[in-house]
Amino acid sequence: MPMRDLITLIQVRFPHHHDRVARCLAGDPEFFSICQDYRACLEAHRHWALSNAPEAGKRTMEYQALIQEIENEISTVLQCSSVQ
Repeated sequence: MPMRDLITLIQVRFPHHHDRVARCLAGDPEFFSICQDYRACLEAHRHWALSNAPEAGKRTMEYQALIQEIENEISTVLQCSSVQ
């Protein structure tokens, strides 16, 4: 996913931190990695939510929990970041 798309994805989910998102993604490699993980979890969640496989319900719930955990982590970083 191009950097611009990743920035937009995070900005849409965290609109109160719109201006800080791009700066954190550019200046904090760990935050960038967390955001890539978030994108991957969203894609996996979407896959399992549309799947007819027997384990789809369980996997969808697991990815939903991971998404929530990563969103909490992203929110914490955005609130505490000193990246200018």
